[in-house]
Amino acid sequence: MQQLQNASDNLPTSVSVVPDPSHGCIDRAAADHAPSAALVARELLDAVPRATFIIRETAYRHRTKSVSFPQLRVLAMVSKVPCADLSAIALYLSLSLSATSRLVEHLVEKKLLQRKPDKLNRRKISLTLTAPGKRVLDRTNRAVEKKLAGCLGHLSAKERRTLSAAMTLLRNLCMEACAGGH
Repeated sequence: MQQLQNASDNLPTSVSVVPDPSHGCIDRAAADHAPSAALVARELLDAVPRATFIIRETAYRHRTKSVSFPQLRVLAMVSKVPCADLSAIALYLSLSLSATSRLVEHLVEKKLLQRKPDKLNRRKISLTLTAPGKRVLDRTNRAVEKKLAGCLGHLSAKERRTLSAAMTLLRNLCMEACAGGH
Protein backbone atom coordinates (compact mmCIF):
# COMPACT_ATOMS: atom_id res chain seq x y z
CA MET A 1 0.00 0.00 0.00
CA GLN A 2 2.83 2.42 0.88
CA GLN A 3 4.56 1.61 -2.39
CA LEU A 4 1.35 2.37 -4.27
CA GLN A 5 0.98 5.63 -2.34
CA ASN A 6 4.58 6.62 -3.07
CA ALA A 7 4.13 5.83 -6.76
CA SER A 8 0.96 7.89 -6.97
CA ASP A 9 2.30 10.92 -5.03
CA ASN A 10 4.02 12.34 -8.13
CA LEU A 11 1.08 11.91 -10.49
CA PRO A 12 -1.36 14.66 -11.43
CA THR A 13 -4.50 14.59 -9.31
CA SER A 14 -6.69 13.87 -12.34
CA VAL A 15 -5.08 10.44 -12.82
CA SER A 16 -6.34 7.52 -10.79
CA VAL A 17 -3.89 4.68 -10.21
CA VAL A 18 -5.20 1.27 -9.21
CA PRO A 19 -3.31 -1.92 -8.45
CA ASP A 20 -3.08 -4.63 -11.09
CA PRO A 21 -1.56 -7.74 -9.47
CA SER A 22 -0.08 -9.01 -12.73
CA HIS A 23 1.35 -5.74 -14.08
CA GLY A 24 1.98 -3.44 -11.13
CA CYS A 25 -0.21 -0.34 -11.50
CA ILE A 26 -2.56 0.71 -14.25
CA ASP A 27 -3.63 4.21 -15.11
CA ARG A 28 -7.43 4.25 -14.78
CA ALA A 29 -7.64 7.46 -16.82
CA ALA A 30 -5.84 5.73 -19.70
CA ALA A 31 -7.96 2.61 -19.35
CA ASP A 32 -11.06 4.80 -18.93
CA HIS A 33 -13.21 1.92 -17.70
CA ALA A 34 -13.86 -0.26 -14.71
CA PRO A 35 -11.67 -3.33 -14.28
CA SER A 36 -12.96 -6.40 -16.08
CA ALA A 37 -14.53 -9.28 -14.22
CA ALA A 38 -11.47 -11.34 -15.17
CA LEU A 39 -9.10 -8.79 -13.60
CA VAL A 40 -11.16 -8.68 -10.40
CA ALA A 41 -11.20 -12.50 -10.35
CA ARG A 42 -7.38 -12.51 -10.62
CA GLU A 43 -7.18 -9.96 -7.81
CA LEU A 44 -9.39 -12.19 -5.64
CA LEU A 45 -7.24 -15.23 -6.45
CA ASP A 46 -4.21 -13.23 -5.36
CA ALA A 47 -5.62 -11.57 -2.24
CA VAL A 48 -7.85 -14.24 -0.69
CA PRO A 49 -5.12 -16.88 -0.15
CA ARG A 50 -2.89 -14.25 1.45
CA ALA A 51 -5.65 -13.14 3.82
CA THR A 52 -6.59 -16.76 4.47
CA PHE A 53 -3.02 -17.56 5.47
CA ILE A 54 -3.01 -14.76 8.07
CA ILE A 55 -6.39 -15.89 9.40
CA ARG A 56 -5.46 -19.57 9.58
CA GLU A 57 -2.01 -18.99 11.06
CA THR A 58 -3.43 -16.74 13.78
CA ALA A 59 -6.34 -19.11 14.48
CA TYR A 60 -3.94 -22.04 14.73
CA ARG A 61 -1.73 -20.25 17.25
CA HIS A 62 -4.68 -19.07 19.38
CA ARG A 63 -6.91 -22.12 19.29
CA THR A 64 -7.75 -24.06 22.44
CA LYS A 65 -5.07 -26.74 22.59
CA SER A 66 -7.61 -29.55 23.12
CA VAL A 67 -9.16 -28.73 19.73
CA SER A 68 -7.28 -29.57 16.54
CA PHE A 69 -7.17 -27.03 13.76
CA PRO A 70 -9.46 -29.09 11.49
CA GLN A 71 -11.92 -29.37 14.39
CA LEU A 72 -11.78 -25.59 14.81
CA ARG A 73 -12.58 -25.22 11.11
CA VAL A 74 -15.63 -27.48 11.59
CA LEU A 75 -16.83 -25.25 14.44
CA ALA A 76 -16.32 -22.17 12.27
CA MET A 77 -18.23 -23.65 9.35
CA VAL A 78 -21.14 -24.80 11.52
CA SER A 79 -21.35 -21.30 13.02
CA LYS A 80 -21.45 -19.64 9.57
CA VAL A 81 -23.46 -22.26 7.68
CA PRO A 82 -25.98 -23.67 10.15
CA CYS A 83 -27.54 -25.95 7.52
CA ALA A 84 -24.18 -27.54 6.63
CA ASP A 85 -24.28 -31.30 6.58
CA LEU A 86 -21.45 -33.80 6.81
CA SER A 87 -20.92 -33.80 3.03
CA ALA A 88 -20.59 -30.01 2.89
CA ILE A 89 -18.14 -30.03 5.79
CA ALA A 90 -16.09 -32.80 4.14
CA LEU A 91 -15.93 -30.79 0.93
CA TYR A 92 -14.94 -27.65 2.85
CA LEU A 93 -12.15 -29.51 4.67
CA SER A 94 -11.10 -31.57 1.61
CA LEU A 95 -11.55 -34.75 3.64
CA SER A 96 -13.40 -38.00 3.15
CA LEU A 97 -16.82 -38.46 4.71
CA SER A 98 -15.43 -41.01 7.17
CA ALA A 99 -12.61 -38.69 8.32
CA THR A 100 -15.07 -35.81 8.65
CA SER A 101 -17.46 -38.03 10.58
CA ARG A 102 -14.66 -38.85 13.06
CA LEU A 103 -13.83 -35.14 13.46
CA VAL A 104 -17.46 -34.33 14.15
CA GLU A 105 -17.76 -37.28 16.55
CA HIS A 106 -14.79 -35.97 18.58
CA LEU A 107 -16.41 -32.54 18.77
CA VAL A 108 -19.68 -34.11 19.94
CA GLU A 109 -17.78 -36.12 22.58
CA LYS A 110 -16.08 -32.91 23.76
CA LYS A 111 -19.55 -31.33 23.94
CA LEU A 112 -18.57 -28.60 21.49
CA LEU A 113 -21.09 -29.69 18.83
CA GLN A 114 -24.54 -31.17 19.11
CA ARG A 115 -26.14 -33.52 16.60
CA LYS A 116 -29.88 -33.43 16.00
CA PRO A 117 -32.04 -35.08 13.38
CA ASP A 118 -33.05 -32.56 10.75
CA LYS A 119 -36.64 -31.38 11.17
CA LEU A 120 -37.43 -31.75 7.47
CA ASN A 121 -35.37 -34.82 6.58
CA ARG A 122 -34.90 -37.50 9.25
CA ARG A 123 -31.97 -39.04 7.35
CA LYS A 124 -30.06 -35.78 7.59
CA ILE A 125 -28.25 -34.76 10.77
CA SER A 126 -28.24 -31.12 11.85
CA LEU A 127 -25.13 -29.84 13.64
CA THR A 128 -25.19 -26.93 16.06
CA LEU A 129 -22.59 -25.31 18.27
CA THR A 130 -23.00 -25.81 21.99
CA ALA A 131 -22.26 -22.98 24.42
CA PRO A 132 -18.73 -24.35 25.09
CA GLY A 133 -18.19 -24.72 21.32
CA LYS A 134 -19.22 -21.12 20.80
CA ARG A 135 -16.80 -19.98 23.53
CA VAL A 136 -13.90 -21.87 21.90
CA LEU A 137 -14.69 -20.31 18.54
CA ASP A 138 -15.26 -16.82 19.98
CA ARG A 139 -11.88 -16.89 21.77
CA THR A 140 -10.09 -17.78 18.55
CA ASN A 141 -12.08 -15.27 16.50
CA ARG A 142 -11.18 -12.45 18.91
CA ALA A 143 -7.49 -13.20 18.39
CA VAL A 144 -7.91 -13.29 14.60
CA GLU A 145 -9.92 -10.04 14.61
CA LYS A 146 -7.20 -8.37 16.69
CA LYS A 147 -4.51 -9.52 14.22
CA LEU A 148 -6.51 -8.36 11.20
CA ALA A 149 -7.32 -5.02 12.86
CA GLY A 150 -3.58 -4.54 13.36
CA CYS A 151 -2.98 -5.25 9.67
CA LEU A 152 -5.74 -2.84 8.65
CA GLY A 153 -4.85 -0.14 11.16
CA HIS A 154 -2.61 1.80 8.78
CA LEU A 155 -5.38 2.26 6.21
CA SER A 156 -7.10 5.61 5.93
CA ALA A 157 -10.78 5.91 6.87
CA LYS A 158 -11.65 6.05 3.16
CA GLU A 159 -9.65 2.89 2.43
CA ARG A 160 -11.33 1.07 5.35
CA ARG A 161 -14.78 2.12 4.06
CA THR A 162 -13.87 0.93 0.56
CA LEU A 163 -12.57 -2.40 1.85
CA SER A 164 -15.61 -2.86 4.09
CA ALA A 165 -17.97 -2.18 1.18
CA ALA A 166 -16.01 -4.63 -1.00
CA MET A 167 -16.23 -7.31 1.71
CA THR A 168 -19.98 -6.79 2.01
CA LEU A 169 -20.35 -7.10 -1.75
CA LEU A 170 -18.15 -10.22 -1.84
CA ARG A 171 -20.07 -11.82 1.05
CA ASN A 172 -23.39 -11.16 -0.70
CA LEU A 173 -22.09 -12.53 -4.02
CA CYS A 174 -20.84 -15.68 -2.29
CA MET A 175 -24.11 -16.18 -0.45
CA GLU A 176 -25.99 -15.78 -3.73
CA ALA A 177 -23.68 -18.26 -5.47
CA CYS A 178 -24.11 -20.77 -2.63
CA ALA A 179 -27.87 -20.40 -2.92
CA GLY A 180 -27.64 -21.36 -6.57
CA GLY A 181 -27.81 -17.86 -8.04
CA HIS A 182 -24.65 -18.14 -10.19
